[in-house]
Amino acid sequence: MGSRVFISHAAADRGLAHRVAEAAQKFGSQVWLDEWSLPQGASLASRINAALKDSDVVVAIVSKQSAQSPWLNWELGAALALDKKILIVTDADNLSERDLPPTLRSLVRVRPQQVERYLRQLELDLKPEGVAV
Repeated sequence: MGSRVFISHAAADRGLAHRVAEAAQKFGSQVWLDEWSLPQGASLASRINAALKDSDVVVAIVSKQSAQSPWLNWELGAALALDKKILIVTDADNLSERDLPPTLRSLVRVRPQQVERYLRQLELDLKPEGVAV
């Protein structure tokens, strides 16, 4: 069974979020993406909280436009409070430290093509001793 990946993104980064989600699924991860996982009329905050609690890692899709998104920052604040592993994925060449909220500046940032390698390492870190992945 793959890791449980929560994907946090703003509407502006929907395309990249879908590409990362599909890459994670291809690798075997269980993906929580709002458009795929939230039923119509669902209580947004409670469903997001439950999905965050159940996740092994939070992958945040961040661009210069979305770095200040209230929802994205709320989800990442909750993930930090839950002590979740967080990975920032960006394909923005112009995303600088000052574009990010202070709480996100120290987090690992990778390009979309590096996500599978990160998730593979996460699988190794999460597996019980003596079990092959």
